[in-house]
Amino acid sequence: MQPVVTNQRLLNSALLVGSMTLVAKVAGALKELVIAYGFGTAPELGAFIFAAMFPAFLINVISGSLQVAFVPRYLAVKAQSGSPQAVALAARFSMLTLMLMALVVLMVTPVCYLLLGRVASGFDEATLALCRMLMLLMMPTAIVSGVAALWTSLLNAENHFRFTALVPLVTPTCIVLALAASSRPWSVETLVAGAAVGALLEALLLGRRLRALGLRPFSQPRLGDEADRRILGQFLPAAAANVLMAGSMLVEQSFAATVSAGDVAAYSFGTRLTVVVATVLVTTLSTVLLPHFSRLTAAAGVAGLRGALAPVVLGTLAVSVPAAGLFWLASGQITALVFQRGNFDAADAELVSSIQAVHGLYIPMFALSMVAVRLVNALSASRALTAGAALNLLASVLLNAALVPYVGIVGIAWANVGMYTVSTIFLWAFVLHSMRNARQTH
Repeated sequence: MQPVVTNQRLLNSALLVGSMTLVAKVAGALKELVIAYGFGTAPELGAFIFAAMFPAFLINVISGSLQVAFVPRYLAVKAQSGSPQAVALAARFSMLTLMLMALVVLMVTPVCYLLLGRVASGFDEATLALCRMLMLLMMPTAIVSGVAALWTSLLNAENHFRFTALVPLVTPTCIVLALAASSRPWSVETLVAGAAVGALLEALLLGRRLRALGLRPFSQPRLGDEADRRILGQFLPAAAANVLMAGSMLVEQSFAATVSAGDVAAYSFGTRLTVVVATVLVTTLSTVLLPHFSRLTAAAGVAGLRGALAPVVLGTLAVSVPAAGLFWLASGQITALVFQRGNFDAADAELVSSIQAVHGLYIPMFALSMVAVRLVNALSASRALTAGAALNLLASVLLNAALVPYVGIVGIAWANVGMYTVSTIFLWAFVLHSMRNARQTH
């Protein structure tokens, strides 16, 4: 009976996180509608999207790596040593995240500034100058957002899914309010201001929630502590994997920027709805599955994971495959209904629709790969993610280089589908091999 109870609890958590995440993503989608209405696929919007990629890259690499290294160890310390030790561990790693994010932002910002001219070769001089200015303005937000991401993972580990799923409502709301209140509403500087205020408010809300639960936001790191060393041991290979994985995002946007800034905006709109659907699904999976798989592994080792796989995989496919089919069959109608108004004209809609139809095909592959990633995290085998991410980056470069010159901006969407297919095959081959070896050992 216990597996049934566990699976039911997992399903209930997934439904809760999915519904709350959907609410937050709907708010984000409404923000995109406002932006599409005011900007269309204007070059300045492309400059903003391209500049925002750099702080997002840092958040994914540093904070994302600390999250996947931290959660399994936090739950293990809580189970073995009690809540006070786990709370102290969390506070130390919040401070470590803050320090790492600040250091990396200071080191990486000048490099990104110098590289912009090379990677955004399709931008004219005015757009390139604007992109550089926006990047400098947005890079500090990575520090705040990085800490907020770790606090989100801590609250998720404590099963506060509803709160963490709703916090992302704050930033899109701030952006829309900034656009409405500004004397220059359709300026990218207003977008930057709204995003910065939203990031700060999200961090403040998460920190206040931690305090209300008796969790300390910060304390001094102790790198000599065994639990700290174990997390850092998982963090370094996870960071290397995330550099390579997030590098695929840089490759995609860089290929888009070789065409024009307007194509960067078109690709962003063409992937926006598919990413919303995938993010709702994958955020639900990653939020619920990492602590779930970690608890199973801590309790029964690899054997504890076997009974959990089939329901998760079947449920993932049951949702993701129809979503991909809907985008493939009805992309034109969806794009016209959602985006085509204001400065977003019929020509913009046609290009965005063609990108969206192809990009939707990545949803099942992305979801299945994320299930495999969480299994690898639970097995504390982060080095496998490094190898998989290197393979993904190679696939992204080769596929984009082969497709973009012939298919144009739509080729990036096809390359994305191909990259996640490679990722899914590699990660699941590793997971199944690891579980088979564990079965033979025991």
